[in-house]
Amino acid sequence: MAEFPICLKRENEMAPRQEVLNVVLAQLLQERGLVAAPEEILKSPTKERRLPDVLIDFQGLRLIIEAEFGVQNRSLAWDKARGRVEEAIAHIGVAVVYPARLKRVAFERLRNELQHCNLQYAVFTEANDPAGQLLLFKEKIKPSFSKGTVDDLGNAIRRSYEQLVRDETLDKAVELLETIIEAFMAALESQPATTDRLAQALGVEEIPENNARSRRAVNRIAALILANAMIFQEVLSKTEDRVFPLQHFRKRQDILSSMADHWGFILSDINYYPIFKTAFDLMTCVSADATLNQTFEKLLETALGIVGCRASLRHDLAGRIYHRLLEEAKYLGAYYTSIPSATLLLKLAIKSTFNGLDVTKSGEIPKVQIADLACGTGTLLMAAADALMDVYVRGCAETGVKPQLEEFHRHLVENVIYGYDVLPSAIHLTASTLALRVPETPVNVTHLYSMQLGGNERHLGSLDFFEENVASGTLFGQTVQVTGKGRRDGVVVTIPSLDFCVMNPPFTRSVGGNLLFGNLPEEERRAMQKRLKLIVRRKKIPANITAGLGTVFVALADRYIKPGGTMALVLPRALVSGVAWKRTRELLNEKYHVEYVIVSHEPKHWNFSENTKLSEVLIVARKNDSKKADNDKETTFVNLWRQPTNAIEALSISSSLVPLEFRPLENCSKSKNVLIGTEKAGEAITIKTTEISNYFWGSFCAFAQSELVFALQSLMSNELLLPTFGKASTQSTK
Repeated sequence: MAEFPICLKRENEMAPRQEVLNVVLAQLLQERGLVAAPEEILKSPTKERRLPDVLIDFQGLRLIIEAEFGVQNRSLAWDKARGRVEEAIAHIGVAVVYPARLKRVAFERLRNELQHCNLQYAVFTEANDPAGQLLLFKEKIKPSFSKGTVDDLGNAIRRSYEQLVRDETLDKAVELLETIIEAFMAALESQPATTDRLAQALGVEEIPENNARSRRAVNRIAALILANAMIFQEVLSKTEDRVFPLQHFRKRQDILSSMADHWGFILSDINYYPIFKTAFDLMTCVSADATLNQTFEKLLETALGIVGCRASLRHDLAGRIYHRLLEEAKYLGAYYTSIPSATLLLKLAIKSTFNGLDVTKSGEIPKVQIADLACGTGTLLMAAADALMDVYVRGCAETGVKPQLEEFHRHLVENVIYGYDVLPSAIHLTASTLALRVPETPVNVTHLYSMQLGGNERHLGSLDFFEENVASGTLFGQTVQVTGKGRRDGVVVTIPSLDFCVMNPPFTRSVGGNLLFGNLPEEERRAMQKRLKLIVRRKKIPANITAGLGTVFVALADRYIKPGGTMALVLPRALVSGVAWKRTRELLNEKYHVEYVIVSHEPKHWNFSENTKLSEVLIVARKNDSKKADNDKETTFVNLWRQPTNAIEALSISSSLVPLEFRPLENCSKSKNVLIGTEKAGEAITIKTTEISNYFWGSFCAFAQSELVFALQSLMSNELLLPTFGKASTQSTK
């Protein structure tokens, strides 16, 4: 812990500024094991802090202290702390009122006085801020402070973390939408032809009349997209006077046609094409009747309520519902990454890739390129945006620069994030979710592409890029404006040189009936499979189609990642030991530093994707920037005993995986506990990367307990390692 400098001035000249007290408070919280404060803050307690006052780390979350002297300034501290949470600068805001008498305390006695005096404090999160609660957003909340010592404040911060873990606000929003979507689906059951039209608008091939599960899935997705468009419309109406609020359409007997007409007007005169095009097409497919009109109005009212919850708009709300409602995805191999898994993966990967990047400089961010070549609903891209936002906010706090979140987010969407998928509905959800993060900021360009699949030219979606760095896409490309006039449906699609590629590629394999491209008719599918095989053989692509499309997508990503760039992947667990995945392991061993390998040992929860029971693995691999081997590089294998249930728990796990904190074990290996708060959630071991071979990745994640992993390694070296007893030669034990 850094010591404060000794000041030799007279006591009456040493009255501390508020900024000094904030830093001392951060130091006291760190000593109690609550937070991690940047070195620069702790070493400079007399340096004036600008906006925010003090930002520190709390189990992977951003915690801001905003303080004032004297009870007369409680409202000011309250407003500032709550504002930081509402602006998304912090996950947790702490308003503190210092006793006025601390102004007269000598600097050398300040620390002792502060830890024993009574403070007034209030702790804000997205979960416990009353103004953030669903349907209560119009109420004026009066300041409410507690009184206690630094230890009492620490307990309050811990309780706020527990509230965030419960994630009640988002759960309530999800529950409301799920209920009304089920009602909307029930109203569509009497309209089978409507479901057929909806399927065509969503880009789904014709579904059999008796395939009830697939038909329900189409209706679910359609209802979610309509609700999503309503939410965006209501938010947009606050800053765009030509867009009517949802209240304008309530109690109308022709509510469906009125809404469709207005969305058509938005498309033709304002645009926001990625948000409203798919929704408009779906709306024109629906046949109106009394029951559907009533259900649609309830859908509108639910959207109004959700807009009142600002917290829900900053999260992947649509993605959460999409994952929970979608029952069947096996024919596309489209298993969508769970949000906690995405948060864990991206937090670790972004920290590795962008550590040291000065994101506070203007013009720095547009140079960064992030892509998902099979983006689905954008969950991984959203997690990447969140993680990069965290790097930005922390950088601003450490340099005393006021964060410009709206401008930063616009740069992310317009210049940084690229997404590609074959489902227009998925791209719609990606575009709207990204836009809803900061809906007040006009976004002029997106790089979200709906790729062609099948057809007479046997398109392979993103895999067409193996032929050349130009492919055919529609709707959401860089020449399509989100605001302003002008658009075109067909665009030229490219993949830029990437700093970062994140993917959960399709998992379908070429065995067991060969379901590659399995959502298409058999004859068309065979032609596409044949074309893919020819490309892999002719281009000498380091992939084995027997393992599925995942190996091919990894090889595609490798083509576009810069030296020093990073892959963050969700793949079948067969990657770590499967024979068919050998070429992919060889590619990663030869050209990348594999930094993290994460598996789950939680019973019946070996997957990181929704709607699947497949065992999966999370991979973070950084591309070598030289051919020279670096024998000092290390790889961390994380064996989870239980998975995080939400993003907050995922951030807690990532914050516990700091390599420097690992303890040495058996000379060459290191081990540590993985924590969610104070609960043990697994173990991690760190080894020299040079020890990873093509054949034995799996041995480092074969068991949940590190002792068993090390015992297995020793047996493979003809030695026996027993916990507490050490090593013994196998020959001596015969």
